Amino acid sequence: MIIYLDMDGTLVDFVSQVNKYGSWRKDRPDKVDWDKVKVMGPRFWAEMEWMPGQKRHS
Repeated sequence: MIIYLDMDGTLVDFVSQVNKYGSWRKDRPDKVDWDKVKVMGPRFWAEMEWMPGQKRHS
């Protein structure tokens, strides 16, 4: 089982991932377009880079 925790910028770099895939809303560039994130599916979350000082435990 894999459990993902705190995927919003504490452990992984959420903002960089949103920037990488252009997942900001066009009408509100300060908000995430969750429809674009959903289309990417698990890949969006799995490819995020770790924040400095964080590490993966398996």
